[in-house]
Amino acid sequence: MLEAVDEATGEALATVGLAAEQITAVTAAPPGIVEVTTGRVLFAPSVPGWSEIDLVGHLRGHFRCAVTVENDANLAAPAAAHQRTGAGTLLAVQWGERLGAGVVIDGRLHRGADQAGEIGVIRPIGHLPDAAGDGRGPLESAIVDLARRCAAEHPGSRFARATDAGAVFAAAAEDAPIAAEIVDQVAAIFAKAIAPVVLVLSPHAIVIGGGIARAGAVLLLRLPCGPFLRRPEGS
Repeated sequence: MLEAVDEATGEALATVGLAAEQITAVTAAPPGIVEVTTGRVLFAPSVPGWSEIDLVGHLRGHFRCAVTVENDANLAAPAAAHQRTGAGTLLAVQWGERLGAGVVIDGRLHRGADQAGEIGVIRPIGHLPDAAGDGRGPLESAIVDLARRCAAEHPGSRFARATDAGAVFAAAAEDAPIAAEIVDQVAAIFAKAIAPVVLVLSPHAIVIGGGIARAGAVLLLRLPCGPFLRRPEGS
C-alpha cells in the first residue's frame, strides 16, 4: 500500500513539475476512521492493514513538511458543499467498494467523536440476495457477484464475465431486463441503508460520489424517493 502511495505522489509531482522539497503541505485521504490528532487510521475494514501503517511518518520522510491524514468522505463532503450556495445540512456519500459519508452542517464538517458519517457499519434492512452471501449491501463487488449469479440462472446473459459494476449499469441504461432488476435491488437497499441517517439529519441535499456515481441517471432515477428522500426537480 505504501508503494501505491509513493507511486501516486510521484506521478502527481511529475505532472506539475515540482520536487518533493518544494511541497509545503500534504494531505492523505484513506478510508476508515481516522484519529484527527495523530492522523492514525484506527479502523478500516475495507483495507486490511491500514491501521498498522504509520502513514504520517512515511509521508513526512518523503516530503519533510506538514502532513494531514483525513477520512476520504470527510474531505469529499466540504468539497461538495463548496459547490452549493447557502447554509444547510449536506450528506456526501462515498459509494464504491465501501460505503461511507461526510456530513457538513452550515458550512462546517461535522465530526462528532470522529466516527460521524460511518454509515457503512449500518446493516441494511436485507442485503443483495444470492450475491456474496455476507450482507455486504450495495457495494461494487456485491453488485458484480449478483450479476454473475443472475447470469448463471440465465444462460447467454452478458453478465457471465462481469468484472465491474459499470457493466451492469451500462446494460440497465439499455433497458436490459436482468440489469434493470439488479439496479432496482441495489437502489432499494441503498435507500434503506441511508434512511436512518436521513431521518436523523434531515439533510437539505444528498450527494453521491465514489465509483458508483458514474452510473448517473441510471441509478438516480431508480432510487425510491418518499417524503424523507426527495429527488431534486429536473434530475
